[in-house]
Amino acid sequence: MKKKMHYLDLKRFVCQFSLLFFLMLITPAFAVEVQMGDITRIQEINSNQLLGMGIVVGLPGSGDSTRLVLGRQALSNMLSRMEGVRLDPDQLQARNIAAVIVTADLPPFAKSGDRLNVFVSSMGDAKDLNNGTLLFARLQAGDGKVYATAQGRIVVTRPKGQRGGTLPPNGEIVSGGLVVRNLEVSLDDM
Repeated sequence: MKKKMHYLDLKRFVCQFSLLFFLMLITPAFAVEVQMGDITRIQEINSNQLLGMGIVVGLPGSGDSTRLVLGRQALSNMLSRMEGVRLDPDQLQARNIAAVIVTADLPPFAKSGDRLNVFVSSMGDAKDLNNGTLLFARLQAGDGKVYATAQGRIVVTRPKGQRGGTLPPNGEIVSGGLVVRNLEVSLDDM
């Protein structure tokens, strides 16, 4: 009787194993193509903060006041460099420009041609940057080298729950930054 039980157990095991093997053969294998950079993070390699100064134009009376010379001086300098036009900043009385700080995060392993989201904040007393246009700005890292440029239309979003009232004098340009220099990262140094 013991031999018969042993034979039945072996027969059951072979049957179960065969069924499992057959199911594995007929079930399609699902594979997902994934890049290592999407699922891993190398410790000690972080994004780099980029910083620059820019000019926002096209603000309907909500730019820097005429008593602040920074935005007017920056616009005067830019026109002089680009077009050779010499303007006295004191003669520019427009309220449709604002001097701004431009920031972005440069991700590790970013390559020339990649796009970045750019953030813009008023340096002066501009009331609203919404729908203004950031003119060409260079973005530098801590080493003083230019790694990206930025320009484009600024969008200001209201904080959740806020209705009406004035918008904060800062905003974002989605994909408004362009990486112009590869960030050299060597894994051998770690």
